[in-house]
Amino acid sequence: MKYSLLAMALFGAIALPGYAENNRADYDLDDDGLIEINDLDDLYEIRNHWRLSTNSVSLYGSDQGCRNMICTGFELTKDLDFDTNQNGIFDQDDAYWNGGEGWMPGRINNLTLEGNGFVIRHLTINRPASSQQGLFENVSGCTIRRLGLVDVSIKALGTSGSISGYANFSTIDGVFATGEVNGGQEGSYVGGLFGYTTGLTLKNIYSSVTMTARYLSGFIALTGTQVELYNILILGKLNERQPFEGYKSFGSVSSYGYFHNSYLATDIAGLPDDYTDEHDASFRARLSELKCPVGANDTNCISGKTLYKNWPSQDNGSGIYWDFGTNQELPGLVLNGRLHRADVTLDTSSSSSSSSSSSSSSSSSS
Repeated sequence: MKYSLLAMALFGAIALPGYAENNRADYDLDDDGLIEINDLDDLYEIRNHWRLSTNSVSLYGSDQGCRNMICTGFELTKDLDFDTNQNGIFDQDDAYWNGGEGWMPGRINNLTLEGNGFVIRHLTINRPASSQQGLFENVSGCTIRRLGLVDVSIKALGTSGSISGYANFSTIDGVFATGEVNGGQEGSYVGGLFGYTTGLTLKNIYSSVTMTARYLSGFIALTGTQVELYNILILGKLNERQPFEGYKSFGSVSSYGYFHNSYLATDIAGLPDDYTDEHDASFRARLSELKCPVGANDTNCISGKTLYKNWPSQDNGSGIYWDFGTNQELPGLVLNGRLHRADVTLDTSSSSSSSSSSSSSSSSSS
């Protein structure tokens, strides 16, 4: 495999089933400064990137084809699926089965991960005795945008979420997740997207992840320093084993979080409509009320309340906006022209996401 001695000293020689050396003449075909991620092996290899020059990242030890020999991150070129043999289950015949433990998360630092509206399906991790589990173990100084995680299944000890266990001083924009994160009877600080965060900015996100742990939250389990959140929709069911009196994290962000125009479905979460938490500033509403609006800045669905205030409903150049559909649908995220809408009902402990390749409100099951 194409590692330098420095890289092996820093990261070790790690091999998983399905991992392969990759030789390309050009790692940045569209010259946008982002190296293309074409498959799960490429995604796994991100952890081993190192800078070949002051500003450039690499994949498999190369930044060949990066304009002026500088690339600043990575981008997905298609949907990825951990059910690699497409038999409908994640099992020993899939590339990243790894003895039943599934995906091994790594760290990413100081880079951009561009999803381009694509999704990663069936991310599966089964390490009930390990913390910091997720797509990544740690995200620091990064930008992650226009990415979906569909049907996540994570079993961990704690400080875990579908995107990462830890996230520090990063920006997350236009991201969604569905599935389950389970910390078991003893696991603590499990969140739908993150386990622990410091100095994060999150925008245009929905999470319909079912969570089980001793202490948990609908979105982020625990925050260490200020986190700013804009246009967040929290749809996950909360199975908290042991509420911590005086520091209830049921809502969305435990403490030090600042919500702007963000919402939590109380009946999906399993919370009483009158539940209050001094640490939680999200607006509470029932699922039917959150489905009711057919546009941003709605004042008709809940008396005296404005729903989805200032949520972008058309592309402002970012490739990220919300489609409100009908009064029987939740708002959906449009990411690079692909519509992703959560399909959540009250009679299930989990949810799915529907996706469309257009920005219309019609969608097909994923």
